[in-house]
Amino acid sequence: MSTTSPPRTALDDAVVTARARYVDRRPVSGRLHAEAAAALPGGNTRTVLFFGPFPFRVVRGWDCHLEDADGHVYVDLL
Repeated sequence: MSTTSPPRTALDDAVVTARARYVDRRPVSGRLHAEAAAALPGGNTRTVLFFGPFPFRVVRGWDCHLEDADGHVYVDLL
């Protein structure tokens, strides 16, 4: 049995890049998640909503929009 990893693909590289960009653009959400993780398993009361590396933290919502702790605005399609 081989112990070598399969070669990285362009998709693997794109995922790594996207994850790094997500973390870089959301420092406040990352800090809030780290603080919450000190008291809550996974840093969240609803683990089914968790996604890595950490979920963004919503600070307000209006109509069909959400704003995270870092000032990004999202359209809520739910």
